[in-house]
Amino acid sequence: MPLFGYNFNKPGKGVDPDAPPKHPFLLFWELLGRKFFKYVTLNIMYLIVLLPVVIFAYAAFYGWLATVMPADDGTVVSFLLDLFAVVYNFVPAVLHIPLLIISLLLYGPFTCGLTYILRNYAREEHAFISDFFSKAREHWKQGLVFGIIDVLAVVILWVNINYSKIIEANSISMELFAVFIKYLTIVLFVFYLFMRNYTYQMVVTAELSVRAILKNARLFAILGLGRNIIVLLGTAVTIVVVLFIHPIIEIFTVPLIALSFINFLSVYTTYPIIEKYIIKPAMEAENARRLQEEKEIKEKLGKRGGELPPELGGPGAGNMDILKSVSNSDSSGDEPTDQAGESDQVDN
Repeated sequence: MPLFGYNFNKPGKGVDPDAPPKHPFLLFWELLGRKFFKYVTLNIMYLIVLLPVVIFAYAAFYGWLATVMPADDGTVVSFLLDLFAVVYNFVPAVLHIPLLIISLLLYGPFTCGLTYILRNYAREEHAFISDFFSKAREHWKQGLVFGIIDVLAVVILWVNINYSKIIEANSISMELFAVFIKYLTIVLFVFYLFMRNYTYQMVVTAELSVRAILKNARLFAILGLGRNIIVLLGTAVTIVVVLFIHPIIEIFTVPLIALSFINFLSVYTTYPIIEKYIIKPAMEAENARRLQEEKEIKEKLGKRGGELPPELGGPGAGNMDILKSVSNSDSSGDEPTDQAGESDQVDN
């Protein structure tokens, strides 16, 4: 008799093949909730790798925020910043720069590892948490290149935005030029952020050179403009909610979910562009090549009356095996003779 009157061995409903596809917005949250604790694990691992960079970025961001907001404004308060300050002071000063450099160098490769797992989750495919490390090792060269490009983009943005402060404007024309450079840099940086939605995905999805990835990323930044804007707005809203609503939200979300959430938002939203313009054309080309090979084989079979050629096991294949065995025995019989000759010479 089934326990409590219910038969647990009864098969479930399964997946209805005729069910309509779920709305992408609803599917996003379903995928996020389905593997929530894996996202938390990935966030913690990623944060540990990037901790020196995150501490430096936090200090720079809140330092800048303090200059543009009133001193008595409570929004500048950050419990997490205070916690990072404790960690910063605990580490010997001589290790600050080396740890920051190591973290910057690891940033790109481990972003590849994170992107690989999140891409699989977006495709509703399995991925091991250990892929975070294995894919970082596998793609470390290109990951290092794109990590350095990311860092350079941020540095150039910061320098050009503060151009008017770094270089004193002696005339109105210089001041206007500084303003022009600042806003041009912001526009170019936003365009680079659009490109960045695709660079790491292409690293872990296709075997392309760095130049080809950058070229495709420029095209996808335009072709996927709507999706890129969604990612930008979603990221901005996430940052506002995490950093400015309440310090308690910040102290829990940054260590546990914020980094994974922002990266998954980017991958999930923009992966269809890569699927449309890279994966599907590659699969169609592979299918066309396979069909062409099958066509050539059928043509050969037609010329032989439907018989397979000897190399594929058709008539005469046994004779070919005999010829191969004879040739192998002849070649194997020559070797002992040479060795014997060498041994005779040694004996003599």
